Amino acid sequence: MIVIDSIAALVSSRDYDTSVEEDKGMAAGIAKPLAKFIKKMVDKVSMKKNVLLLINQVREVGKTFTGATIYGEPCGHAPKYYASVKVRFGTRTFTKGDKVDLSDGEEADGFRLKFKVTKNKTASIQRGGGFITFRYDTGLDWKHDLIEIATKYDFIKRPNNRTYLLVNLENSETYKDESGQDLKFVGKQAMLDYFDSHIDFQNEYLAMINNFISHTENKYASLLDARENAEIDQQEDSVNLRREMTQEEFDNMLTNDESNKKDV
Repeated sequence: MIVIDSIAALVSSRDYDTSVEEDKGMAAGIAKPLAKFIKKMVDKVSMKKNVLLLINQVREVGKTFTGATIYGEPCGHAPKYYASVKVRFGTRTFTKGDKVDLSDGEEADGFRLKFKVTKNKTASIQRGGGFITFRYDTGLDWKHDLIEIATKYDFIKRPNNRTYLLVNLENSETYKDESGQDLKFVGKQAMLDYFDSHIDFQNEYLAMINNFISHTENKYASLLDARENAEIDQQEDSVNLRREMTQEEFDNMLTNDESNKKDV
């Protein structure tokens, strides 16, 4: 995998060879060469069966009269148009144990990144929304995320708020423990502890869920709720609006907003 982090930090050869005290009016100094670079790389990456991952930034470029933030992305249009998959990340929240949506990072043990696939030429876009949990001491907490996904899609039976029953999706039967009883857990932590102490079962269960989601005809929806989806969509729509406007139209809009505020 080839990763460029981030394209907004790139410096073109023309900029690099110019004195920092010299201004030659280098508008789109990165956007133009980047567009050529991506065009050339698309075929090369495909031929080699590799992946080119471009990470971009989002910047606040103004506010509307209503106070809504207008976002913009540097480096031109090419990354958006030539991408096979485009993922937009939302504002991160902090975690503390089972609490995963905290706004305050004080005494947090990690953070959660929420994302949404806004363009996908390789699979159904309806599946593209979820989260990644990262713990400061152990790294990616994929087991906690796996349990949340399985619970949301009803792959895990919940007789009550505290009890978890793991189901084999291939035969719809409940897993059994060593004594032949239903594999039952009281509390999420008990299930996490079981995964940690039974690595083979952990790998088998993960592979089963991945295989089931990938090959079933059911189109699983986003893991994000309506509020989380709306937050990311607002930023995506704002960026797209900014792309469609000329600089003159954008400046006029901000000027009109300021005039309206004074009138009010």
